[in-house]
Parts: sequence; C-alpha cells; structure tokens
Amino acid sequence: MIKELNFTLTKRDCMYSFAFHNFKINFKWFIFRLLFFAFATFCFFKNLDIFNSIIFVLAITIILLYIISPITDTLKLENSKVYIKIDSNKNTFTSSSLAVIEYNWSYIKKIYNTKYHFLIYLLKDMAIIIPKRIFESEQEMNETWELIQECYNKNKQ
Repeated sequence: MIKELNFTLTKRDCMYSFAFHNFKINFKWFIFRLLFFAFATFCFFKNLDIFNSIIFVLAITIILLYIISPITDTLKLENSKVYIKIDSNKNTFTSSSLAVIEYNWSYIKKIYNTKYHFLIYLLKDMAIIIPKRIFESEQEMNETWELIQECYNKNKQ
C-alpha cells in the first residue's frame, strides 16, 4: 500500500511537537543544570549569602534553558511544504521539505501518536511531523496510523 501526503507545517504544528519532545528531554536537563549551578555556586562563591546564591543559580539556569534551547531549530520548519510517501511494498518512507530523502523503516527509532500529530523519530531528538489536521476524515487518519504502525513493526522484528 502507498500513502502520499502533502501539507504545510504551521507554527502550531511545530510548537506542539516541540512541547511533546521537550517535555521528555528538557525537564531532566533543567534539573541537571540547576544542580550543577548550585554546586558551582557553592564551590566558587562560598562568601555569598543563600539568597544571592539562589538568585544566581536561577538566573544562569533560565538563561541556559531558553537561550540554548533547540526551539529555534524547530521553528525553522514553520511554513515548510512537506511531501511524505509511505510505501509498505518497498519498506520505505520518503520525506521532503528541503530535499527528498528516502528512509528504510528499519532505521526509524520510534513512532508516536499524540493528540495533534504522528511523530516518526529518525534520531533520538529528530522527528518527522505529520499533523492530524491534514486528514479529511477520522477513518483516513486511522488508516494512515495503521500503515505507519504496520511498516514500523514489520521492520523492527
């Protein structure tokens, strides 16, 4: 079976997928950064009182969390024209936004069915976003998800 999809990613699509991904990853980085800077503050600024140490740690953590955040990479996808072709006969998945790339399903790391998207993870932190809003019916959306699951599961055995 072959399924072809053409759509444009919106800012909302990017933000929802970013939030889903970052909820899994950034919370542990936030805790790590907070503990690291608490330790650094303790080691290097022993003369500061507790209140100033906490303010310093929070300021550095917030700066690192938001300035170095990968949200900028996610938002570069906004308004991208996307073409996706799922071919269960050839066991391939083709995606294009900037360039056409054909993937073998055996290289796909994980698939997710979220409230707003289907996410097909190529790497631990890189996913193809398929918004559910592009489907004309619930049946078409379910058939597409079943095809994605079939292709993924067939190549993970």
